Amino acid sequence: MRRSTLVLFACVLTLLGAGCFKTSQKAAPATPDQPDTSALQNSPFKKFDAVATKPDAPAEAPKDLDVPSETPDVKTGETASASKNVIVSSIANNQFLGNPFVVLGRARAFENQIAWRVRDAHGVILASGSALTNAPEAGHYGRYRVRAFFDRVPETPSGRVEVYTLSPANGTEQDLVFVPVRFDQKVVPVKAFFSNIKNDPQTLHCEKVFAATRRVPLTENVAEAAIIELLKGPSAQEQTLGYRTSIFPGTVLRSISIKDETASVDFSKEFLYAVAGSCHVQALSAQVEQTLKQFPAVKNVRILVEGQDASDKIQP
Repeated sequence: MRRSTLVLFACVLTLLGAGCFKTSQKAAPATPDQPDTSALQNSPFKKFDAVATKPDAPAEAPKDLDVPSETPDVKTGETASASKNVIVSSIANNQFLGNPFVVLGRARAFENQIAWRVRDAHGVILASGSALTNAPEAGHYGRYRVRAFFDRVPETPSGRVEVYTLSPANGTEQDLVFVPVRFDQKVVPVKAFFSNIKNDPQTLHCEKVFAATRRVPLTENVAEAAIIELLKGPSAQEQTLGYRTSIFPGTVLRSISIKDETASVDFSKEFLYAVAGSCHVQALSAQVEQTLKQFPAVKNVRILVEGQDASDKIQP
């Protein structure tokens, strides 16, 4: 019965789906203004109200979202696809999109999964990913929630948020919804700390790490943004300068909070993969601690993995 329901739903999606949207990706980079970031350095964290997820894995719908009715019922202020299979609820036309940003909506999608992206006016993708709805079963509407940071600075002051599904028949894009938005092109500098084989070629000082400065779209959550940059690892250019990371690829930030001068940062289980040897452990801890201690509001750092204190696992 469930198999026949899935087949029937796939056919419905294929019939109702919208076509692909294509756009040029060529653009000349703009030079955003540099704001006064002293206040952000002293108050590097506002709130972290959702769990971050891997870029290649869909974000799960939070458990506190209610399940919508089986009819679309597009409300005033919402934007829906022609098929009404995808609805965006939280973004108004031409509103400013902050960093991080949140997209809320409802969808009826194959395997309860929607895809999303943010583009600037040149078509350059600034952020993208996927999310799951909380639909109780195939063929029903469910709510989705996306919270994400920009991966790059917008090159234009305007752009669009796009939410869509993929055809179960051939993987093409369908049910496209797009909402025009505006961006703040200002940037804030943050530092990510890495080991460096040119500054310490014989690895005599494992705990010594060196700053690589990144420019990220302006955000009040600069501590969170700095950790996200750290987890990206050294760029190709930074690697030519000798930067290296001890953090295992695929590690993601689960949550972060700052209270009473102590930053508590929770990573996924990948953080502990391949942890072995005193030198490696010292470098691993130093990268996280120094990245957070660049902010005057942080004096101490507590590292957790999957919600559990990891201090005993990362002792030299």
